[in-house]
Amino acid sequence: MPTYLRLPLSLFLAALLISPASFAFNSPLSEEAIREAYFLGQRHDGSFARLLDNYSKRLPPPKSGPHISSITFLTPFAKLVQSVHDLGLSDRVHAIAAAILDDARPVHLSYCQRNSLYAQIVANGSPRAGDAIAHAPGMTLDGFHSFVGVLPALVKIDVEGSEVAVLRGAKRLLARPDRPALLFEYNPDTLLECGAAADSFHELLSGYALHYVDDFEGRMMPFGSPVARVEESQIACNLFAVPLVEGWSTRWAAALESARSRLGSQA
Repeated sequence: MPTYLRLPLSLFLAALLISPASFAFNSPLSEEAIREAYFLGQRHDGSFARLLDNYSKRLPPPKSGPHISSITFLTPFAKLVQSVHDLGLSDRVHAIAAAILDDARPVHLSYCQRNSLYAQIVANGSPRAGDAIAHAPGMTLDGFHSFVGVLPALVKIDVEGSEVAVLRGAKRLLARPDRPALLFEYNPDTLLECGAAADSFHELLSGYALHYVDDFEGRMMPFGSPVARVEESQIACNLFAVPLVEGWSTRWAAALESARSRLGSQA
């Protein structure tokens, strides 16, 4: 991190600690700020320890003693972080507090404090997922891939109607010869809420073959069945997109056979 950013970031983190827990989720952050905050914690050069030492000196001693023993942020994002920790996946799963869409811009998220799984980017000023509103920075998958430099093998997308926006922001990634496979939810109702057209999937996924996984009603067709176009389904369902590149059809056939074997009668 550039030296000139360390003090501002320290002051920002200190403000989070001495403000209400919701402050962290209600403050709009730039894409750059989120990236810096995330990757700072991944470094092993002592920079994270120096930052903690810097901002902790600005806080009054806690009642329990001279040291800060724990910090808790009560936000939907914190629930995800805690779940990853409880499952022992911290070395493989890295949560990032940002919205993925078709351009880098701040967004409002509607969510329910009791169940944040259905959090949704607010479209047309009409929140649906809950009565709580939060701010979040937005970034694209193309931008994130360029910044991190890691090519994913699989991208899982379930964003309550913003799936088209996510794919638009990943056009370069989806056009690569080594592009990732996709697992995504198609829901006509949430697409309508976000003002997205179902036929947009056809062009965005022209380099993929689609296969049915399951739906909310059980299974309207056999597991792994080919699907010509996303909008053919009239109900919400999950679809798997296989890259139309050499080698992927063989991998898909083997994976499908293995999955059917494990699912047994449920397939």
